[in-house]
Amino acid sequence: MALPMVGIQPIIFGDRKFEDPLGCLDEVRDAGFRGVESVNYFLRFEPEQVKQWFCDRGLVVPATHNGYADIADPAKLAKALDFVQAFGGRYVICSGTADRTAAGYDASCEVFNAAGRAARERGLQFLYHNHAWEFDLLPDGSRGIDRLIGGTDPALVGLNIDVYWVHVGGEDPAAFVTRYAARAEYFHFKDGGKDAEGKPWFCELGGGTVPLASALRACLDAGATWITYEQDRTQLTTWASLSMSRGCLRTLGL
Repeated sequence: MALPMVGIQPIIFGDRKFEDPLGCLDEVRDAGFRGVESVNYFLRFEPEQVKQWFCDRGLVVPATHNGYADIADPAKLAKALDFVQAFGGRYVICSGTADRTAAGYDASCEVFNAAGRAARERGLQFLYHNHAWEFDLLPDGSRGIDRLIGGTDPALVGLNIDVYWVHVGGEDPAAFVTRYAARAEYFHFKDGGKDAEGKPWFCELGGGTVPLASALRACLDAGATWITYEQDRTQLTTWASLSMSRGCLRTLGL
């Protein structure tokens, strides 16, 4: 079984990823990550310059991460597709929905099917990235996650399963991955938990409550192409967090 590639979603850098992109990419490379689920740097910098940044460091861009508004707007979606395609990447990812009502989820399904169709026409794959709130019960007793999965075409819309948010949402990540293995090959690994008030907290991989080892086994069985580290915030330096989390992934066999 071929091992998946190991990447990073650079949210941990905050605005520094725009203010000091080269320094951030140096840390990513030096920590041992192979790919970056990148923001669309073409919107702020010259494309050829950006491509050289990644080329010089031996980094690839398998995916780009976008908010709902950028996916719902065909012109903005096209720019996201352009960015991924320019790097030979494959995935265009969306976080968020029109809103968190039943009607909002259902409307989002239509948008996601359209985005998936646009991606497929270019040989790319559209993915939806879950958080925990999609697992909350709606007034009618349904859950957003089930409406999104059931209301989208499996041939057009895949899942970027975030194992931390599945865990915080109340499900076992390994079981969830196994259930939807046919729609998932690109995964987010994040760690942390919930505090006494039920608020999420984040930490380096291996330091939280997420059962990462069993989640990884399920991801491998699902044919994972990428395991992507994501940490929303850190109390340490970014270099320390990246190094510790990459070390955890090595311990797990990646």
